[in-house]
Amino acid sequence: EFDPAPLFRGLPDDRCQCAHWGVVVSGKLEMRYADRTEIYAAGDAYYAAPGHVPWPHTGTEVVEFSPTADLQATMQVVGANLAGASA
Repeated sequence: EFDPAPLFRGLPDDRCQCAHWGVVVSGKLEMRYADRTEIYAAGDAYYAAPGHVPWPHTGTEVVEFSPTADLQATMQVVGANLAGASA
């Protein structure tokens, strides 16, 4: 499994600060918070509050909705971390 935590370095608390609403289509998704882990499986609907690190297991598919501006700010940091990792 790929550890996504390093991709969120540079965000507050090194965690995603964007809220997400979604449904797991297949596989398993973990949302890791500082004080707990929430686990969702195929067919589960979820709400991910700000302050999480998403951990999708291999083969997981989700349909997710997020506030555009918050998601763009998060993805800017994630993209920069991805670019740095491949350099």
